[in-house]
Amino acid sequence: MAELQANGTCRPPRPEESIKIESDQLVPLNGQYVMKVAEPMSEVIYLDKLLLIVVDHPADVHVYPDERFVSSGAPASQDLLAFRETIFPVKARDHRGHDVTQKLRAWDRDTVDQFRQRAWLGYAEEHWVELDFGDRLAKVSPQTPLVLCMAGWTDYPYPESIWAATQAGIELKPPVLERLGPDGQWQTLVADAGFPAGLPRLMTLDVTGKLAGPACKLRLRTNMQVFWDQIFVAPLLERVPADPLGRHEKKSGIFRAVSLPVSKATLETRGCPQEYSPDGRRPTLYNYDRLDAVPVTHLSGKLTRTGDVTQLLHERDDRFVIFGPGDEVTVHFDAGKLAPLPRGWTRSFVLRTWGYSKDGGPFTATGDTIEPLPFHGMSKYPYGGDEHYPQDTAHQEYVRVFNTRQVGRPWFGK
Repeated sequence: MAELQANGTCRPPRPEESIKIESDQLVPLNGQYVMKVAEPMSEVIYLDKLLLIVVDHPADVHVYPDERFVSSGAPASQDLLAFRETIFPVKARDHRGHDVTQKLRAWDRDTVDQFRQRAWLGYAEEHWVELDFGDRLAKVSPQTPLVLCMAGWTDYPYPESIWAATQAGIELKPPVLERLGPDGQWQTLVADAGFPAGLPRLMTLDVTGKLAGPACKLRLRTNMQVFWDQIFVAPLLERVPADPLGRHEKKSGIFRAVSLPVSKATLETRGCPQEYSPDGRRPTLYNYDRLDAVPVTHLSGKLTRTGDVTQLLHERDDRFVIFGPGDEVTVHFDAGKLAPLPRGWTRSFVLRTWGYSKDGGPFTATGDTIEPLPFHGMSKYPYGGDEHYPQDTAHQEYVRVFNTRQVGRPWFGK
């Protein structure tokens, strides 16, 4: 949040995100699912609530959250999407005419990356991938719910990059989804298709009714550094609307889902994990077992004190676990009461998160301080004098008891 845009305003905060965790990435430890939420960069995290959605489904069915980062319009719904069939392009090529059909078949870090990067971090020459589905979508009824699934990652442009590029007359163009019309011209289907939010993930885009016809050729075009890894179309078997509070209890249908609240959470300072690449490709991964003495910037103000923070992650109530570079939250979810899996089924997960992050860069409004604290009813951030963080007894007590770890200089703002 608080990223300054070229026109001097700040990008609206995106306080909710869902992260898919595959079956082989999380197993119980002494009856608990345990994970670490760490901050390795010069940012401050305001973590409000966590829920782990446990999803049981047949082994040949995939369940993903509706998730993507959009620059304008409504955010992704966080609905749970179930599909079995995956329809890949007959042929795919990049903006230089290179055949990338096989690159986009598997999600394996072998991305479409043959575009020229600009001087401004996160910017590239205008580039695209053309996706020729031939007649593979002709059999799909226009009424069948369809999603375009796109795995990849994004090297974000920093606010200072956006400002500098704008001064040079270069506009940032998020991915646009186009379809080749019968007249041979590209027609816009979705002006802001979104992009994978940072590190590798699969994003989804509803394209119901947009791909009908005897043949279909699509194009994803942008000047951002978006690295596509896998792209396919999936007819949906089921779409389960997201509960605003994240509570899921689905006992029938093509899959089952139940939400687990945090059973225990502990905040501690550990250090920044070492970055490395196992294959020479980007993005780098993190080696949790090795720490790096990297230079980081601490925003000034008060972080949450270390220790037990379980009660702060149960509700979306603006009582945050506030932590910075080198900090981590170890989170437990009780798996003891989960039903056994039916034969031929598997178990995967979706971590739903609520909260905010703020970068310590020079083009972030209030980017040198932890305060003012955000809250989910604010109209913007930073907010004006007519709005303020909740000042009732519960929130005053939270600030007094939990936020006592001073870093940098004290903050004397209003």
